[in-house]
Amino acid sequence: MEIDGKTREVGVGDTIYIAPSSTQRITCLGPEILEFLCIVDPAWQAEDEEIL
Repeated sequence: MEIDGKTREVGVGDTIYIAPSSTQRITCLGPEILEFLCIVDPAWQAEDEEIL
């Protein structure tokens, strides 16, 4: 997981807080399929997303 340029390994059951307006990405490092749940408040809207 990378948030604002800082990386950290995360695993099953981990919870990560991502502050509003942070740049973030997650990458699967293993052979398994990556699955994650993202809860956004206020609700996500396409016009608010910027893909870098």
